Amino acid sequence: MRNQSILGLKEYMSVKTKTATVKGQIYDEKRRTLGGVKVALDSFETTTLFDGSYSFPHVPAGPHKLEVAVEGYRNTTRTIGVKEGELANEDFLLEPEIGESTIYGSVFDGETGEPIKRGGAVYMSDLINIRNTPIKPSTGRYEFVNLPKGTFQIWASANEYDDEKKTVKIEGNEERREDFHLNKRKDLDPLWG
Repeated sequence: MRNQSILGLKEYMSVKTKTATVKGQIYDEKRRTLGGVKVALDSFETTTLFDGSYSFPHVPAGPHKLEVAVEGYRNTTRTIGVKEGELANEDFLLEPEIGESTIYGSVFDGETGEPIKRGGAVYMSDLINIRNTPIKPSTGRYEFVNLPKGTFQIWASANEYDDEKKTVKIEGNEERREDFHLNKRKDLDPLWG
């Protein structure tokens, strides 16, 4: 009985050493780690952890296709070769996908219909990044350019007004106007207390 368990362990170890491990981290253009990114090795898929790390254990020796895909960044594919027992480290530095789309519009006072003139900003986020642009005080206008296709959350925020949020989907190269009509906050205390 004891010989069988030792033999089983030896067989397990010999099978284990015929494979390799592929691991690494995914970074954005500013060298920040990206969590929640899909990484595929041939037909197997995993998702990066909060620290941008991924791992494929028990990979057979030989050539493999390794692919990283996340909305807002260029898809990256590499062909890698791994040897038995190897720990292959494959980090990726992703480049933002640049498109030709624009989201623009104006931010208005919901009651008067006049452009917001007291400052503020419009924010935009995709799965990874948050950008912002100021609201132009003279016109209430904002603009985001060079956007790739994807789904974006945008919201307008201005002093003394409630924020307004929208979801905008860009299918291709397009210009999309999205105006905001903000309502005055009702819970403001007077400055004199």
